[in-house]
Amino acid sequence: MLAASMLVPAAVGIGYRDAGLAPLLFAFLSTVIPGAACFFAFPRPTGDLSVREAFVLVVSLWVAVCLFGALPFVFSSHIPLFIDALFESTAGFTTTGSSVLHDIEALPASLQFWRCFTHWLGGIGIVLLGVAVLPMLGGSGHQLYRAQSGMLKSEKIRPRVVETVRALWFVYVSMSLVEFILLMFAGMNWYDAACHTFATVATGGFSPRAASVGAYNNPLIEYIIVFFMVAASINFAVHFQFARQRTLSVFARSAEARFLVLWLLGASLFCTLQLVEAGTYGLEEAWRKSLFMVTSIGSTTGFAVADYNLWPASTQVLMILLMFVGGNAGSTSGGLKSFRILLAMETLSRHLKRMVERRAVVGIRLDGQTVDEETVQSAMQMFLLVFAFYAVCTVSLGFLGCDFLTSISAPAATMFGVGPGLGAVGPAGHFADLPAVAKLLLCFCMLAGRLEFFTVLVLFTPVFWRR
Repeated sequence: MLAASMLVPAAVGIGYRDAGLAPLLFAFLSTVIPGAACFFAFPRPTGDLSVREAFVLVVSLWVAVCLFGALPFVFSSHIPLFIDALFESTAGFTTTGSSVLHDIEALPASLQFWRCFTHWLGGIGIVLLGVAVLPMLGGSGHQLYRAQSGMLKSEKIRPRVVETVRALWFVYVSMSLVEFILLMFAGMNWYDAACHTFATVATGGFSPRAASVGAYNNPLIEYIIVFFMVAASINFAVHFQFARQRTLSVFARSAEARFLVLWLLGASLFCTLQLVEAGTYGLEEAWRKSLFMVTSIGSTTGFAVADYNLWPASTQVLMILLMFVGGNAGSTSGGLKSFRILLAMETLSRHLKRMVERRAVVGIRLDGQTVDEETVQSAMQMFLLVFAFYAVCTVSLGFLGCDFLTSISAPAATMFGVGPGLGAVGPAGHFADLPAVAKLLLCFCMLAGRLEFFTVLVLFTPVFWRR
């Protein structure tokens, strides 16, 4: 399937007659031969996958996809180092959007298209696509779905996992088509519209322009992309309910969606006031750039219309907080997810109530439903794990020689799928000058964050491998 997807940018290479066609065809052959050999050499599974097998399969599949997805860059002369090609591929498939490219526009059009297309493929999840299109796994699809979605409670749209995945893909493809049409209507050509659609719906952030969305200097394009960045950050189950019920009230009833919209609007207003007070922009421009950048970072997309490294320090601190929060569960967005933030707030509120009324029985409810204690504990464990993981990665980057701003922002930007950080890896920078070991560490951060941390880190525990 990955090899077949390489034929799409190869067709673009034929149309543009650029130098990326040959690397893509070599990568296609290098991927389809071992893929077909494995497919035909091994029998199809006769029983359900165990939980351990599902975890191993999910992680190994993502690693393999990132490795083989790097081949078009490896076979071209534009990214000569393998670690850089792997970094770019991992940032694409995990929808992180971090880049090692100095001059993005020097890439051939076909490789640019492949670079953005990896976002779209990874956005909803390679594993989910496999379960939807190849239901040969039968009941094993449930274990793959559980391993892919991590430890957070997932909302079932349909009774069966395969039907659920197909419903998610229906929403995903529909949203992509609508944005593609609107961007062309706003003035983009089909190529740029397709590339930005891939990156927006997947909340990835790769752009064929060095200045990202800011290169177009078009307010209509910016507002369209803002709308779809928010839409892609909302739980896709809510979108599916909207498609069935045709009423906007489904979004208002979702606590996660309400939290996301209010959080982004409040942060945008704060940045606007700071920029106007500092005299950086006028009121309208300050609001538009603040709304775009806050939504871009808050949705973990990573597009840019301005360099927030030049903004007041208070807004830069806010950007770090936005990276941690992220979007809704069940969306293509990264971060800790609004669901966990709301659970943490409800847990704190319950603790304060119990301090006053010790005999009170206080439950935690979201969207009118009681949240079980196992889900609450899982969310709290995620907080502990994420901050411990972040601390280790931050110290490691400092030990490897990275400056302070890079050390504190690069792990957050990669763990939570944001893309740009602060300092040398800000919106106007890149990750190319980091040491090779640091790039490898950040690749691990991208994979761990994309798979909700537990799915990857559980493989490093002795109990996982114990009989």
